[in-house]
Amino acid sequence: MATTRKPRPYPTRFTVPSVQSDGMCWARPCMHAGENKGSFSPGRGYTSYHREPIPCCMTNHLHGCPHPIPDPDPEVARCCYAPTYEGRGKTMTCRICGEEAPRPAAKLLNALPRLEGVPCRHENRTTELVLIIGWCRCPDCGGFWDRPAHEVRAFNPPTRTSDDHLAELQQRLRKTIPDSKEK
Repeated sequence: MATTRKPRPYPTRFTVPSVQSDGMCWARPCMHAGENKGSFSPGRGYTSYHREPIPCCMTNHLHGCPHPIPDPDPEVARCCYAPTYEGRGKTMTCRICGEEAPRPAAKLLNALPRLEGVPCRHENRTTELVLIIGWCRCPDCGGFWDRPAHEVRAFNPPTRTSDDHLAELQQRLRKTIPDSKEK
């Protein structure tokens, strides 16, 4: 009976080995995590494959490190609006979004300032029960946006409230339905 291998997770900026001696490649804007699958020739494709893809920085793999090397900036590794890493051991998990990071990186990310946001991924955002075309809402957090649902990203704070929604409806209804007292 053949055993099947568990597929390896795709590399993240934290699982790729650092090319630079300071070990801060995860915090550089040039970092792009990817896999080195083997020898690639333009026009021919892969001529040989590694047994297992090797996690690597694709910027370095394809073009080499930029010169001068950018300064580390933990802001480029931010996982969400308010990184709050907790846990024991070598890796820590963000309480807000579930992203994992090694302990030294997590401590730097925890020190980042909090951005405007809400602890909701807005996965169930919908246009149902929204009576204004072009608006959407999230039933999980109760937020409204005056833009299409595909433009709303996880943790984005709502741009409108339910009171704004009702006020806009009243204003539009006044324009379309004449007031009975004016007759």
